[in-house]
Amino acid sequence: QPEVVVYCMAKVAIDMFTKCLAKELGPHGVRVNAINPSFIDDTKILRNSPKKFTDEDEKKFADKFANLAHLKRAGKPADVVSLLLFLASDEASYITGSINNIDGGYHLYP
Repeated sequence: QPEVVVYCMAKVAIDMFTKCLAKELGPHGVRVNAINPSFIDDTKILRNSPKKFTDEDEKKFADKFANLAHLKRAGKPADVVSLLLFLASDEASYITGSINNIDGGYHLYP
C-alpha cells in the first residue's frame, strides 16, 4: 500500500510540528497541543465515499475498527470535544507540546 507511507509521514510531521511550535511559542505564553483521534463513529464516515455503502456496510466498518481498539468500542465525537475543551481551559495551563491519542488504546499495538 504505497499510500500508507504518505499518510504515516504526514501524521509524524504534524506531531513534530506541534512540538516545535510549542517550543517556539511557549515563551510568548502560547500553548500548542495535538489531538490525534482514531476511528470516531459519527455515523457518516462512509457517506462521502464515491462507493455507495449500505447501513449494514457502515455497521461492519464501525465494528471492525471498534474491535481493533483495546477498549473495544469506537470513539464518539464527545470524546474528542471533551479533550479539546480541557486543553483549551485554564485547567490545562501547564500543558503544551503534548500529542494526545484518542483511540481506545489502538496505538498500543502490536
